[in-house]
Amino acid sequence: MIVLGCVGLEPWLYGRVPASVLMLGDASYVLYLFHPLAAPAVPAVLKKIGITNGLVSIAGGIAVALTISVLIHLLVERPTNRALKDVGARRPAEAAVRRTP
Repeated sequence: MIVLGCVGLEPWLYGRVPASVLMLGDASYVLYLFHPLAAPAVPAVLKKIGITNGLVSIAGGIAVALTISVLIHLLVERPTNRALKDVGARRPAEAAVRRTP
């Protein structure tokens, strides 16, 4: 029912979702992969500098994980996807000709 509701709302939401939200959606897979590495580093760093507030640790962990995931998406994932799409779009004969030295 949730999926059906989201699909039903898609025509109404088109063009109304902020670009920043769409960017986070695009970077969501990178976030899924890298948040276990990025988020725990924040409380450790904050503890070393003497900040032990739990809310600051949580907010900082979320901010760092989101920032790192968007950067990796923009600098690694998106260019890699474009390059792979370009290679896949070539005809096999054309790709074979380009590979020969």
